[in-house]
Amino acid sequence: MKTITSLSLFIGLSFFATNVIAQEKGTMTNKQLAKQQTDQVKKNVDKITPDEINKILPVEEEFANNMQYARDKAKGDTIVMNKKAVKLCKIRDTKIKAVLTSQQYSQYLDMEKGFGCKLNCTKS
Repeated sequence: MKTITSLSLFIGLSFFATNVIAQEKGTMTNKQLAKQQTDQVKKNVDKITPDEINKILPVEEEFANNMQYARDKAKGDTIVMNKKAVKLCKIRDTKIKAVLTSQQYSQYLDMEKGFGCKLNCTKS
């Protein structure tokens, strides 16, 4: 079980590291990253309304900003970053769950698992 958890964390951090590299090259801001994530939700979650999208975007922006701060503060310490990423992911997912129906939220979780970035956030 530890191996699966470690692998999930590694995959998740790889996803975030890719975004950090893009940000360092100046190609993607936190706001752009949040928009990209919101667009993925729009694309992969059935019957999502404009109102739901308008509620999800600020959640994704907050998440992107908090992840950037956590990366900066961790200073390359992957253990610290893993712990913080899981906490931030859980906070984001709780906020998104409050916006979506249970069926939509299930699709959202499936979408994230498909991207390999879930970090086991739904497990407590």
